[in-house]
Amino acid sequence: MNLKNTEATQFQSGSQAAEAGRKGGIASGRAKRRKKTMREVFDAISDRAAPEMIKVQAEQLGLPVPLTLEEAYAIAMAKEIINGNVGAYRAVAEVRGERVTKQEVDVTLASEQSKLSELLEQRKARRNEAVTEV
Repeated sequence: MNLKNTEATQFQSGSQAAEAGRKGGIASGRAKRRKKTMREVFDAISDRAAPEMIKVQAEQLGLPVPLTLEEAYAIAMAKEIINGNVGAYRAVAEVRGERVTKQEVDVTLASEQSKLSELLEQRKARRNEAVTEV
Protein backbone atom coordinates (compact mmCIF):
# COMPACT_ATOMS: atom_id res chain seq x y z
CA MET A 1 0.00 0.00 0.00
CA ASN A 2 1.27 3.50 -0.81
CA LEU A 3 0.08 5.05 2.43
CA LYS A 4 2.16 5.93 5.44
CA ASN A 5 0.39 7.45 8.40
CA THR A 6 -2.53 8.08 6.08
CA GLU A 7 -0.45 10.37 3.83
CA ALA A 8 0.27 9.59 0.21
CA THR A 9 3.98 8.88 -0.18
CA GLN A 10 4.36 8.01 -3.84
CA PHE A 11 1.84 9.87 -5.97
CA GLN A 12 1.14 13.56 -6.11
CA SER A 13 -2.24 15.11 -6.54
CA GLY A 14 -3.22 16.23 -10.01
CA SER A 15 -2.35 19.88 -9.41
CA GLN A 16 1.02 19.00 -7.83
CA ALA A 17 1.90 16.70 -10.72
CA ALA A 18 0.88 19.36 -13.26
CA GLU A 19 3.04 21.97 -11.52
CA ALA A 20 6.04 19.63 -11.40
CA GLY A 21 5.55 18.81 -15.08
CA ARG A 22 5.33 22.49 -15.98
CA LYS A 23 8.58 23.25 -14.15
CA GLY A 24 10.25 20.30 -15.88
CA GLY A 25 9.08 21.54 -19.25
CA ILE A 26 10.46 25.01 -18.59
CA ALA A 27 13.83 23.58 -17.53
CA SER A 28 13.88 21.33 -20.59
CA GLY A 29 13.24 24.30 -22.88
CA ARG A 30 16.09 26.24 -21.28
CA ALA A 31 18.46 23.31 -21.71
CA LYS A 32 17.46 22.89 -25.37
CA ARG A 33 18.01 26.60 -26.07
CA ARG A 34 21.42 26.48 -24.36
CA LYS A 35 22.46 23.42 -26.40
CA LYS A 36 21.22 25.06 -29.60
CA THR A 37 23.31 28.16 -28.87
CA MET A 38 26.40 26.02 -28.22
CA ARG A 39 25.81 24.11 -31.47
CA GLU A 40 25.46 27.39 -33.40
CA VAL A 41 28.70 28.73 -31.90
CA PHE A 42 30.61 25.57 -32.78
CA ASP A 43 29.16 25.60 -36.29
CA ALA A 44 30.17 29.23 -36.74
CA ILE A 45 33.78 28.75 -35.66
CA SER A 46 34.46 25.22 -36.93
CA ASP A 47 35.57 26.45 -40.38
CA ARG A 48 38.09 28.94 -38.98
CA ALA A 49 41.79 28.20 -39.10
CA ALA A 50 43.30 26.34 -36.17
CA PRO A 51 45.86 28.15 -33.98
CA GLU A 52 49.50 28.00 -35.07
CA MET A 53 50.48 25.75 -32.15
CA ILE A 54 48.01 23.10 -33.32
CA LYS A 55 49.24 23.38 -36.91
CA VAL A 56 52.80 22.72 -35.74
CA GLN A 57 51.66 19.65 -33.81
CA ALA A 58 49.75 18.41 -36.85
CA GLU A 59 52.84 18.80 -39.05
CA GLN A 60 54.87 16.82 -36.50
CA LEU A 61 52.30 14.03 -36.74
CA GLY A 62 52.49 14.12 -40.53
CA LEU A 63 48.96 15.44 -40.96
CA PRO A 64 48.00 17.84 -43.73
CA VAL A 65 47.88 21.51 -42.84
CA PRO A 66 46.31 24.06 -42.75
CA LEU A 67 43.72 22.73 -40.34
CA THR A 68 40.30 24.03 -39.44
CA LEU A 69 39.21 24.08 -35.82
CA GLU A 70 36.87 21.19 -36.55
CA GLU A 71 39.80 19.10 -37.78
CA ALA A 72 41.77 20.14 -34.70
CA TYR A 73 38.89 18.90 -32.53
CA ALA A 74 39.05 15.55 -34.31
CA ILE A 75 42.82 15.31 -33.73
CA ALA A 76 42.37 16.13 -30.05
CA MET A 77 39.70 13.45 -29.70
CA ALA A 78 41.92 10.94 -31.51
CA LYS A 79 44.74 11.68 -29.06
CA GLU A 80 42.36 11.12 -26.15
CA ILE A 81 41.21 7.83 -27.63
CA ILE A 82 44.79 6.67 -28.12
CA ASN A 83 45.52 7.56 -24.49
CA GLY A 84 42.70 5.24 -23.42
CA ASN A 85 39.90 7.74 -22.79
CA VAL A 86 36.81 5.56 -23.18
CA GLY A 87 34.50 8.57 -22.99
CA ALA A 88 36.21 10.15 -25.98
CA TYR A 89 35.90 6.89 -27.92
CA ARG A 90 32.20 6.67 -27.14
CA ALA A 91 31.66 10.31 -28.12
CA VAL A 92 33.34 9.78 -31.49
CA ALA A 93 31.43 6.54 -32.03
CA GLU A 94 28.19 8.35 -31.27
CA VAL A 95 29.01 11.13 -33.74
CA ARG A 96 29.77 8.49 -36.36
CA GLY A 97 26.42 6.80 -35.65
CA GLU A 98 27.94 3.68 -34.11
CA ARG A 99 26.79 1.90 -30.99
CA VAL A 100 29.57 0.25 -29.03
CA THR A 101 29.79 -2.04 -26.04
CA LYS A 102 32.43 -1.84 -23.32
CA GLN A 103 34.10 -5.01 -24.64
CA GLU A 104 34.35 -3.51 -28.14
CA VAL A 105 35.84 -0.33 -26.65
CA ASP A 106 38.49 -2.29 -24.76
CA VAL A 107 39.46 -4.33 -27.85
CA THR A 108 39.57 -1.26 -30.09
CA LEU A 109 41.60 0.77 -27.61
CA ALA A 110 44.13 -2.04 -27.25
CA SER A 111 44.38 -2.31 -31.03
CA GLU A 112 44.82 1.46 -31.49
CA GLN A 113 47.42 1.62 -28.73
CA SER A 114 49.44 -1.18 -30.34
CA LYS A 115 49.21 0.55 -33.74
CA LEU A 116 50.41 3.80 -32.17
CA SER A 117 53.29 2.02 -30.44
CA GLU A 118 54.29 0.45 -33.74
CA LEU A 119 54.18 3.81 -35.53
CA LEU A 120 56.25 5.45 -32.79
CA GLU A 121 58.85 2.67 -33.01
CA GLN A 122 59.03 3.14 -36.79
CA ARG A 123 59.48 6.89 -36.35
CA LYS A 124 62.27 6.33 -33.79
CA ALA A 125 63.98 3.88 -36.14
CA ARG A 126 63.84 6.41 -39.01
CA ARG A 127 65.25 9.14 -36.78
CA ASN A 128 68.06 6.86 -35.62
CA GLU A 129 68.88 5.99 -39.23
CA ALA A 130 68.95 9.68 -40.16
CA VAL A 131 71.27 10.48 -37.25
CA THR A 132 73.68 7.64 -38.07
CA GLU A 133 73.84 8.69 -41.73
CA VAL A 134 74.94 12.21 -40.80
